[in-house]
Amino acid sequence: TIGSEDFEADEKIDLFERTRDPSHMRNLRRSDWLKTITECGLSVEAEETSPKEIDAEDWMDRMKVSDPDRFFLKEMIDDANGEFARYLDSGTKEGKLIFHLQEILVLARKN
Repeated sequence: TIGSEDFEADEKIDLFERTRDPSHMRNLRRSDWLKTITECGLSVEAEETSPKEIDAEDWMDRMKVSDPDRFFLKEMIDDANGEFARYLDSGTKEGKLIFHLQEILVLARKN
């Protein structure tokens, strides 16, 4: 998964992820991934980003998130605005709270 190029949204994504999983390391932004890949001597031949749909309850259940943190995470989703809201693209599906995490797929070749 990737963060956001927008600084404020990226900070919120990091807080969101770390609240669920304190061992989480920060998601790199798309630009950081591409820069790192090229600095390693690879050339990017193709890349695409896409949203991954997440069932919020299942996502929290997998990490045994405490009730207070569950409440906080749901509040973050409900109160999301600006770029953070666009990133999450939250809603309900079949009666379940869903949101999205953005993923990147990169095809790179050794120079």
